[in-house]
Amino acid sequence: MTKLGLGTVQLGLPYAGQADALVMELEEAMGILDRAIQLNIQFFDTAVIYGESESRIGEFFSRHPDSKVEVSSKLPRFPREIWDKESVLREQAKQYLRESLHRTRQSEFQLLQLHESDVAFLESPAVGQVMRSLLVDEPISSLGVSVYSVEEALCALDQDWVSALQIPVSILDQRFLSVELLQACRERKCRLIGRSLFLQGVLVNDARLPNVLRTDELLRIRHDLEQVANGIPLSVLSLQFAFHNLSSILDVALIGVQSQQELEQNWNVLQQLQEPIPTEMVEKFWSIGEQAEKLKLLDPRQWSHANNSR
Repeated sequence: MTKLGLGTVQLGLPYAGQADALVMELEEAMGILDRAIQLNIQFFDTAVIYGESESRIGEFFSRHPDSKVEVSSKLPRFPREIWDKESVLREQAKQYLRESLHRTRQSEFQLLQLHESDVAFLESPAVGQVMRSLLVDEPISSLGVSVYSVEEALCALDQDWVSALQIPVSILDQRFLSVELLQACRERKCRLIGRSLFLQGVLVNDARLPNVLRTDELLRIRHDLEQVANGIPLSVLSLQFAFHNLSSILDVALIGVQSQQELEQNWNVLQQLQEPIPTEMVEKFWSIGEQAEKLKLLDPRQWSHANNSR
């Protein structure tokens, strides 16, 4: 059964439609983390590159040292020129890890993830050696990779040191739900973590979208989805899809929020949902998603680039 996890990028830096705003106040961040634990959310996802997120999680644990929750951070991209330099890569990875543990006030990570997911990186023998050594020598129990493409995901599952995979998945984006990939996950007993349930606000009816080159195209995609949804909020359908249609597939589904109120709203929706989205509606969403993929709209990294696929 899918468990709810808290994505914490919004706690540490202005994000998505709020990218031109100030970082949220410290006490608002503390309130979100505190309420999450009260709601029995037991997984916090953070990263070195999430601004003040790690240090704010650390501040929360300094105030609530007995709180029981798994904190998983992600190391940033390693420079390409050191991918095959084992000793240099090892020292940089150790430094990132120890600084991350210090900021989050954790003695160990049950899961440490990597933001880097290039196939060339994953296949580097030096990278494999370094990652295996971290599992032996450092206070971490397992390693995972956050990916952006199916090719990266399948490559990650070929690496013996990878035991968790973080993938984008939503009513619009089902690229990672192929039989091949899911079977490989099951065979490896790989933990599957879903992110981008709301695709940075595209799948929230009235959410402000990022000020990017392709905002108008994203709004058209949202409009097409709303026609299929027939009055049901897209955010509700997104939660329904992750926690009911994918209940036997995802181990954790991450949501990020801008306030305690947003967290409460999403939690209350989850308590009321009982059934999966009907197959015929999912297929219509998937059809729209296929078009969005052709237009390179499923990857937020492409939103500030002109579409040259037409």
